[in-house]
Amino acid sequence: MTHDDKIAALDLATEQTNQKQTKENPEGINLGGLTRNRSDGRSGYGSEVASLLTANNGTFRWDINDPVVGKKEGMFNNIYEAMAAEIHARGGSLRMKMEAAEYRAHEARSGVSSLAKWLEEHYGVPLYRCTASGTGNHVIAITANPDLIVDEATGQTAIERQVQKDESAVLGQMGAAYRRLGRERGEQFARDVIVKAASDVVNVPLPSPRHNALK
Repeated sequence: MTHDDKIAALDLATEQTNQKQTKENPEGINLGGLTRNRSDGRSGYGSEVASLLTANNGTFRWDINDPVVGKKEGMFNNIYEAMAAEIHARGGSLRMKMEAAEYRAHEARSGVSSLAKWLEEHYGVPLYRCTASGTGNHVIAITANPDLIVDEATGQTAIERQVQKDESAVLGQMGAAYRRLGRERGEQFARDVIVKAASDVVNVPLPSPRHNALK
C-alpha cells in the first residue's frame, strides 16, 4: 500500500458511520467511517483525528522542547493536548488553545485509539505513536508513514522505533514468563512453553482487513 493509499484510508475514516443491519451485514458491523451522529451524545473523536492527520499528509508532530507549545515552558503537556488545540482552536487565541487542550485532550487521545483500531481492521494500516531520544514515554509524533524520520538524533524512522518498542515489550514478557515458569517447573519446561507460544503466534496468518473481506 502506498502513502497516498494510506492518506485515502485516513480520509475515508472521516465519513459517516454506517452500522445499519442488512441481509449482507446482519451484525451491523460498521461499514462506514468514524463520524457519528452527535445527536446521540457520541462524538466522532476518531474522525476528528483522521481529518487532522489527512490535512497534514498523515502526520502530526509535537515539539516537546518548543518554548511555546512544548512541555517545560510551553502550553502543552502532551501531544494530545496539542492535537486538541489544533482541532478545536486552530487560529484562536492563546486562551482558546489552552482551554481546548485542558478540556478536550481526552477526546484526542480516545480518537487516536479508535482511529488506529479502525485503520487496522478496515485496511490493515498501522498508526504509529512514536517517542524519540530524550522524550521518555512522551509521544512526539503520530503518523501513518512508517518511513517518516521521527528521531532526528538517531535518524530512526517510525517503523524502526516501533520495532524497538515491540522487541523490548516481547522480550520483557518472555523473560518474566521464563523466570516464573522456570523456577516452578524447570528451565526446559519454561523453554518449551515459550517456543510453543511463539510458534502459535507466528504460524497464524494475519487477519484480512475488513474492507477487502466485505468488498
